[in-house]
Amino acid sequence: MAEIEISHEQGVCTILLNRPERRNALTIAMMEDLGAQLARIAADDAVRVVILTGAGKVFCSGLDLAAMGASPTEPALEAALIEKVLAPLERLPQPTIAAMNGDGLAGGCELALHCDVRIATAETRLGMPVARIGIVVPYPLILKLLEVVGSTVTSELLLTAEPMSAARARELAMVNRVVEAGELMPTARRMAETMAANAPLSLRAMKQAILAGRAQRAFDPPPAVRAAAERARTSEDAREGLGAINEKRKPRFQGR
Repeated sequence: MAEIEISHEQGVCTILLNRPERRNALTIAMMEDLGAQLARIAADDAVRVVILTGAGKVFCSGLDLAAMGASPTEPALEAALIEKVLAPLERLPQPTIAAMNGDGLAGGCELALHCDVRIATAETRLGMPVARIGIVVPYPLILKLLEVVGSTVTSELLLTAEPMSAARARELAMVNRVVEAGELMPTARRMAETMAANAPLSLRAMKQAILAGRAQRAFDPPPAVRAAAERARTSEDAREGLGAINEKRKPRFQGR
């Protein structure tokens, strides 16, 4: 059974993250497969709209560091997520809908934020809990949060590391709609079909204009920001954070 499943129906392409036993956490193989699928979709004029969703009860829990035998302090993994998945997803010429069937955390939250529209179930939570393991959200992804929810909410999400309910996310325009679980895919499908019925060149032109406006943000962090992130990435606290996860205990951070 494929971990990335693609289906097509009447101009709507549905991408399913199909690894529910691991909360749809992304591996390198999944990121490479998803990146290749996104490239094919971008070149397919028959695809009018894309829906991204997950199998089971979780949308995506981010990177599967345990399966990759990797550390969250590994910058190559952050680069892979951004370059193979998030940037191509955001740049798709077709409109994209994140149908969040459950929690979107860390990279899973960013996966949803890089879609054009987000629909969540009432039980869904969105969050960026990376401070709990002593690391830093990559600068381009902090910019994405700032773009979507502004500095105040970004500060709350990043500094508390607490997930946000779908209801609150809806109040803050972080998601467009909140529905009951049984209505998620029907709602996403209806929205996709509404979009797909519109003139495809108009949809692509307007999305291109939106992307151009977003591109005004800079992606290279200032030197001081880069240095602070690197210090956190290579700290004893970062190693302690990962160890605490593996040992199922509360981390003991020392600030070094």
